[in-house]
Amino acid sequence: VPYSIFFVLLFLTIWSYFGGAISRIAAYEIARDGERMETSKALKFSGKKFWSFFWAPLICVIGFGFFFLCNFLGGAIGKVLDIIPVLGFIGAPLVAILLPLAVLSGFIMLLILIGSITGSPLFLPAVAAEGTDSFDAVSRGFSYVYSRPWHYGFYQFVSAIYGKVC
Repeated sequence: VPYSIFFVLLFLTIWSYFGGAISRIAAYEIARDGERMETSKALKFSGKKFWSFFWAPLICVIGFGFFFLCNFLGGAIGKVLDIIPVLGFIGAPLVAILLPLAVLSGFIMLLILIGSITGSPLFLPAVAAEGTDSFDAVSRGFSYVYSRPWHYGFYQFVSAIYGKVC
């Protein structure tokens, strides 16, 4: 597991720096009607905004992990209270009372997962085009996916077909 975490963070570091520069070049070229941006300027911008590029995907992982931990601790506390003979009568009712929170937490985890998987290609361009922070990038990625799902799905379909042909 530490090996995997190390290489995921290494990949994220490299992609945050160079992917941010690539996204900045693309955003600049679109905004300036084909005018090219120097690679050194894009890398400088990417260096300044490195932490915004780096933390955008990790915010989603941290949010998912928080709700997962809440559900895990709720179940563990209910199980521990059920095992202890003196407190055995508290465990099952407590879990039953807190079950709606666990269901709500699971739904939020599902929304985070779907938004992260489908919206993650929009995180880097959001920071590169607007120069904002990682929370704004995640917000923009999620809002585009959830407010225009058919539009987003059509673009993904066209991109997949174009990528297959090329």
